[in-house]
Amino acid sequence: MDWGIIGACAGIMSIIGVAVAYATKIAKMQAQVNLLWSIYVEDRLRRLAKEGDIARHSEYRITEQGIEALPPALRSALTQLAKRKKPKNLQEAHILLAKEIGLENLSTNPTHTNHTIQELALLASAYMIEVSQNQR
Repeated sequence: MDWGIIGACAGIMSIIGVAVAYATKIAKMQAQVNLLWSIYVEDRLRRLAKEGDIARHSEYRITEQGIEALPPALRSALTQLAKRKKPKNLQEAHILLAKEIGLENLSTNPTHTNHTIQELALLASAYMIEVSQNQR
C-alpha cells in the first residue's frame, strides 16, 4: 500500500477545508459590513434626499444645494482625489475619503449648515462620484 498517496490526499483535503473556512468567514464579514452600511448610511442618505442635498435616481446624486454645503477647499481636494483614484460607487468613494482626506477635515464645515460629519462625508462621497464620472 502506498502511504504517500494517502498522505497527499489527506493534506489536500485539509488545505481545501481551511480555504472553505476562510471563505465562509470572509463572506460573513462582508454580510456584516453590508448590514452596517444599510443601517447607518442608507438612513442618512434618505434624510439628505428629503432635504434636497442628494437626488435619488438609479443611485444617489449630489444636487447643487448639497455642493454648496461642502467648503470650497474641501471641494477642490475632493476633485483632485476623484480624478486621480476614480471611485466607481458610493461605498468606494466613502472609504477613499476616510483613507485619503480623513473625516477630521470635514469639521471645517461652514456654520450655516446643519449637517453632521456623517452627512458631510456622504455628500463628499457623492461629489467624488460625480467628478470621477466627469459630470462636474
